[in-house]
Amino acid sequence: PDDSPKPEGHVLESLSVDDESLLVNVSSQHSDSVIPLTSDELAVDADADTETNAALAVPAEGAVELEAAVYIAYERFDEAEDLLEQALEIEPDNEALQMQLLEVYAAKGKTRHFDLLSKQIGSYDNDKITIKINYLKSKL
Repeated sequence: PDDSPKPEGHVLESLSVDDESLLVNVSSQHSDSVIPLTSDELAVDADADTETNAALAVPAEGAVELEAAVYIAYERFDEAEDLLEQALEIEPDNEALQMQLLEVYAAKGKTRHFDLLSKQIGSYDNDKITIKINYLKSKL
């Protein structure tokens, strides 16, 4: 492994997914930050009750935002849009997801979608959100 020092704020070093495993290396500075998961550990038990499977299908708090941020960072806006729209069907009032989706709409030039969502978010009456919405709108 590369032991060279990484710049501050370097959080996600690698993310790879295949049929056999998922490996996330969150920080190269800590050896315990590598989390290997086998396909067996990722699989939902077909014999488990429906409630258990439903609970396992719901991503952990912040997981969707992290995954969307990775897609956005790599300019994979279509994947980010799909992910965020699906997540907002489950959590329609999640401001963090809404703001990420606004960022995606701005990057893709989807003015109509941006305007509709920004009006919905604008009803929160939060100055920080309003400033970010105006900034993103200026990029359209």
